[in-house]
Amino acid sequence: MQYHVEVEEDTVSNWAAVDAYRTALETLLGPGAVETLAADARCHMTDFETTARMLYSNFMRAAQHLPGSRS
Repeated sequence: MQYHVEVEEDTVSNWAAVDAYRTALETLLGPGAVETLAADARCHMTDFETTARMLYSNFMRAAQHLPGSRS
């Protein structure tokens, strides 16, 4: 499993612009895979954004407790 916390509205279309990525996705999932992935990503974008904010906040909170950090 791989998770891209940095996913944004244009991420799938940017990936699809790279022939090797488009071909790999369509080889794995069949014709129309890019459009299906883009639609799925759009449906979950709010959740992706919420998760990214949570990950960033937790990371920054943890970093404040490192030796030598400025609080």
